[in-house]
Amino acid sequence: MFELRSIRGSQSRPETGPCVALLTLVFSVSLSIWVETSMAAPCVLQVPEEVVVCLETSIESRDIAALENLLAPDFTFQAGGEHSWGKDMEINAYRKMFADPKVEQLEVVLSAPVVVSGEEPGTWSLEQIDVELRIHVLDDGGISHEYTVTHEDAVLRVRAVETDPGFQIVSWEVKAE
Repeated sequence: MFELRSIRGSQSRPETGPCVALLTLVFSVSLSIWVETSMAAPCVLQVPEEVVVCLETSIESRDIAALENLLAPDFTFQAGGEHSWGKDMEINAYRKMFADPKVEQLEVVLSAPVVVSGEEPGTWSLEQIDVELRIHVLDDGGISHEYTVTHEDAVLRVRAVETDPGFQIVSWEVKAE
């Protein structure tokens, strides 16, 4: 319920007339427009290299559902050949980062890949991708800090799928730093 205060006096009274109804309508419409425009559109990919844009958008918009859909069930992340993990661990790491109220903003920049046909039909390697992930985090005092993670010459291995998004990432490989 809205409360309108009289400009002339110090008394206040709850207002339930047409003014409140109009304010409620405007607020509801504004909220629904904001919700619709703040949600990322699902990725529908036509060519393998569009995976890069979908990955950027999914991370920046904190869209865990789009990210889960983009990563193949057998997805692996490989860091320098020494460390690797699967889809569940990758999704859980993003889920925690997306939900952390101290993470103000995520920016991802992936360079345009060199597309190489894979050995099996419907597979490709997206190579020579330079990755830059900038994470803006608030400290306990409310001051924002930027942390940057970079990788050069990353490789995404993708395959065509019959359902949306049309392609999925099978592996993400980065060199040891």
